[in-house]
Amino acid sequence: MNKNNKLVRSISHYSKQIGGFAARHGNLIASCDGVGTKILLAQEAKKRYGRPLTSIGKDCVAMVINDLLCNGCEPLFFLDYFCSANVNEEDFKEVLDGIYFGCSEIGIELVGGETAELPGIIEKDTFDVCGFGVGISMDPLPKNNMQVGDIVVGLPSTGFHSNGYTMIREHAHKTPKNPAGELIMDEKDFIYSLLEPTKVYKEELDALKEANIEIKGIAHITGGGHSNTKRILPKNLICNYRLYHSELSGNKSNETRFFRHEKLFQWIQKEA
Repeated sequence: MNKNNKLVRSISHYSKQIGGFAARHGNLIASCDGVGTKILLAQEAKKRYGRPLTSIGKDCVAMVINDLLCNGCEPLFFLDYFCSANVNEEDFKEVLDGIYFGCSEIGIELVGGETAELPGIIEKDTFDVCGFGVGISMDPLPKNNMQVGDIVVGLPSTGFHSNGYTMIREHAHKTPKNPAGELIMDEKDFIYSLLEPTKVYKEELDALKEANIEIKGIAHITGGGHSNTKRILPKNLICNYRLYHSELSGNKSNETRFFRHEKLFQWIQKEA
């Protein structure tokens, strides 16, 4: 992360908006992102189990849209970029189906993109995919109104989303076991759980807005982890996390530890 932060600082003179989740031009918000090496694990799952690559397309949409949402905008449309040494038509269509489904689920249009064959640049039998999204926002989020005592709300993920897969792939052959050494899940289910698509948080954010809850800032927790919150905080504030989860059961509200480390997170913490 330190290396990446240093790189971002070295190019920050190109634009004051570099380093944010998305950029504003007038009322338009734009962002670009990709899926990374999760693609390689998805390709392995397709070879071994016949699992289609559709989820990678959904990941691509989600990574971009979540960044757009950090600017409090309403997503409008999406474009994709797919490159390979030699485009495999089946793989391409599966990924594009996922991109289309991902856009449809949040009510935006896939308006175009680029498909490139790059032998000598991209390795044979693999590919890369990234996306570009545009949204509209009439007013920036009131980040400067943040103050001591404001509440930080953490929205749960569906897994690792699309970050950390270079490390995850190094340990993917080590299926989780319980303290007795017994497998918690079979290998296929484990790999499928690692490939759970990235969640788009539009529905949750829309619900907060409909409840007239003021949102002063939004951080997308990706490769930078919780340090990503620094991008949206005024210089005089820090996040002080109180990690708990409120569960409703009938009329009772039970506070439990928020980080009850689900199996996957327990597994990577142990193995890595």
